[in-house]
Amino acid sequence: MSVCKPKTPEPPPSTSTMKRAQLVFVPCPGIGHLVSTVGFAKLILERNENFLITMLVINNPYDPSVNSYVESLFATHTQIKSIAIPAIADPPVEALAENPERVFIQFIRDHGPLVKDAIVNQVMANSPAPVASVIVDFICACFIDVAKELGVPSHVFFCSDAAFYGLTVYLSEREDGGQPKFREADLDYTIPSYANPVPYRVLPLVHRDPAYETFGALGRKYRESNVCSIIDGGASGQVWSHSLELGSGRDAVDY
Repeated sequence: MSVCKPKTPEPPPSTSTMKRAQLVFVPCPGIGHLVSTVGFAKLILERNENFLITMLVINNPYDPSVNSYVESLFATHTQIKSIAIPAIADPPVEALAENPERVFIQFIRDHGPLVKDAIVNQVMANSPAPVASVIVDFICACFIDVAKELGVPSHVFFCSDAAFYGLTVYLSEREDGGQPKFREADLDYTIPSYANPVPYRVLPLVHRDPAYETFGALGRKYRESNVCSIIDGGASGQVWSHSLELGSGRDAVDY
C-alpha cells in the first residue's frame, strides 16, 4: 500500500515578485494629525509591506515648530517617503480670528493644484507601481476631488472618533434635507451619532452658523469617498456600531 505524503506548502512569494501599489497620504499639518497618520501608515506596512507609502506634507503657517517636528518624524520612519508641498500665502489673521474653521479649510483647499502636481509629477512619474488610493485626513476632505480628477480611489482617515464622523455626516444630511440649523429653542434636540444621544448645546462647534456649515460640508465630502478609516483605541464595540450605522451607508473601517 502506498502512502501519500502531504505536500510541503510553498513559501509565500517574496516582496520582489508580488505586485506593488502606492498609497498617497495627505495629512492635516498639525502634530496630532501627523503622528496619527504616520502611525496608521506604519500599521499598514506591518500588515502588507508591498505598499509604497508617500506623505504629502503641507506647511503649517501657525506653528513653525511643526515643520521641524515633521523632519525628525520622517527621519525615524525611513520606510515612509515624504514630499513637502510648497508653501502658499498665509490666510489673513483677522479672517482667521473671525471664522477659524472656514478660513483654515479654505487654506487647505487652496493647496489643491499643488497636491495634484505632487501626485502626478513626484509620485506617479517616479514609480511604475499604480496609486491604489489617496488617503486624506478628515480635515483635508477637499482633496477627494483631486483623486477623482486623477481617476484614483480615495479614503478618508479619521484620527478623531466615529461619533464625530457621524456628526458631520448628520449635519450634511440635515442641510441637504432643508432642515434648519440648530437654534437656542432646540434645547432638547439630540445628536443621534452618539451611543447616548446628547443635546446639541453641549457641542459648541455647531452653535455658530459658519462652523455648522463648514462641518456639514466636510460630512458631504465624506459621503463622496469610498471608505472612511477611523482609529479610536478607546471606543467600545457598541459605540462603534451605533456611530458607524449613521455613516450614510458608506463603508467604515475601524482599526
